[in-house]
Amino acid sequence: MECCGLYIHVPFCLQKCNYCDFISFPYQKELADQYLLALFSEITLISQKYNHPQLETIYLGGGTPTCFSGEELAQIINAVRESFSVNFDEVEITCELNPATGVEKNLSLMKEAGINRLSIGVQSFDDSVLQYLGRIHNVNQVLNTYHKAREIGFKNINLDLIFAIPDQTLKGWKETLKTAIELKPDHLSLYNLKIEEDTPFYQDYLTGKLKPIDEELDFMMYEEAIKVLNTAGLSQYEISNFARPGFESRHNQRYWHYLPYLAVGPGAHGFDGTLRYANTGDLQSYIQTLQEKCLPWQEEIHLSQKDLMEEFMIMGLRLNRGIRLAEFVKRFGVTIFDIYDTQIKKLTMFGLIECTDDFLALTSKGVPLGNEVFTEFLL
Repeated sequence: MECCGLYIHVPFCLQKCNYCDFISFPYQKELADQYLLALFSEITLISQKYNHPQLETIYLGGGTPTCFSGEELAQIINAVRESFSVNFDEVEITCELNPATGVEKNLSLMKEAGINRLSIGVQSFDDSVLQYLGRIHNVNQVLNTYHKAREIGFKNINLDLIFAIPDQTLKGWKETLKTAIELKPDHLSLYNLKIEEDTPFYQDYLTGKLKPIDEELDFMMYEEAIKVLNTAGLSQYEISNFARPGFESRHNQRYWHYLPYLAVGPGAHGFDGTLRYANTGDLQSYIQTLQEKCLPWQEEIHLSQKDLMEEFMIMGLRLNRGIRLAEFVKRFGVTIFDIYDTQIKKLTMFGLIECTDDFLALTSKGVPLGNEVFTEFLL
């Protein structure tokens, strides 16, 4: 593995959102300091294990990375710089940002450290919706953070938005999209709300207090977003992602193109091309293991040829252009039709996928039924 991406999980939040099931803990300074020391150790160990590969992308996610100060985020980037081979003129470095924590000083320090892409967790441009979701920011903080980031010189900014929220109307969703477009972001990520177990929303769902949005309205919101964003110059290049030309997320494309990426932090998952690993999600165990100078891997899965084919198909079909047929041959030594001819004929007949001379892709009819299509490619 000569080159890869690196995902860094920051497992702290000032307050956990009502819909979130990601691994995160309430921010405490002493615990956060212990995590940082453990993280620095893990960065060194994973780099040594893979012989200091070249990093093409770095992504700080969470949790809330901006629970940390600009100085601390710079320390994380410097630790990566010391352990890996990194060309800072070419690498994409993304940091997720909560609008309630992205003060101007931190943004300046983040940019000086080499962070060149921000992913702002907006979720909605309606304060009542933000409050319902359990977000700690308001719309004014979003606008102030976004404009400050532009003033400081960030030229690549993504906004995260959520739709299909209980009681959300199509009109309200259109207003959020309109406000987002007016800001002229470079990238938008849209997610329909999922009610996950072990969240406050799930408890409300069990008691009947929360009623999921109608599936038809969910689909209407998704279709509206595709239409409005494409018209605004933000082209859909993946099921949930839209970008201006040249601003597609390079890090996330590594996932969809099934390329290697390493991952550090509690609960992080990495893939080196043949092996998938998962770190322990227990923060104390994570810290203690790294104090002993051992990698905190809780699970290792050595993928078979069948596993690799399945995952390659499922990830690649998320992209609008789909899977390059020649890439399948290059990776596996057989054509895609040698393995999946029956499935391709069936799904083509139902109008869910289409095949050209070069690519296999979902159709517009197949995109909202993506999960059903993906299961057809499990061998």
